[in-house]
Amino acid sequence: IHSTYDTTAAEGLLSNRVFFVYQDEDGFIWLRTLDGVARYDGHTFKWFTKSYTRLRGVPRASQMVEDAEGYFWFTDGNHVDLMHRKTFEVLSLAEKFPDGVPFKPPIGQFWQGLDGGVYMRQISTEEYYYYHPTSGFKHLPHLKGVGSVHAKKDGLWAHTEGQGWRKYAL
Repeated sequence: IHSTYDTTAAEGLLSNRVFFVYQDEDGFIWLRTLDGVARYDGHTFKWFTKSYTRLRGVPRASQMVEDAEGYFWFTDGNHVDLMHRKTFEVLSLAEKFPDGVPFKPPIGQFWQGLDGGVYMRQISTEEYYYYHPTSGFKHLPHLKGVGSVHAKKDGLWAHTEGQGWRKYAL
């Protein structure tokens, strides 16, 4: 049996415009709004905004992507921040990867990989990269220019304007 009810700014939501909803493995509901990210436990909201955390901007990526270590990957179009969903620790790319990353921010979008990996697209070059905590970063040159990706069990699906969806091996 499922029940539903409306939650608005009157009940603690910072913005009535919610762009993405994600439920983590512990059952918490995460909401990305214009004003920041919230964790909802069914009763109260815990807010993560630029004003109350080390997040350097308001996360703009349409999805909330969680890697295998429990970090959410966020971008505001200029910065990339990672926030651990249990400890709420916020790290910049330079703090998480002091030896560097194979691209220059900004990253425009993240997509969830099947195994806790993260797909990302670098804005200026339209190059794609994949990150997994066990294997590190991998450049994906065959996806250059692709608009979006979707990882499924049967392969990686990539969408290009005018060409539609194409399937690639994972």
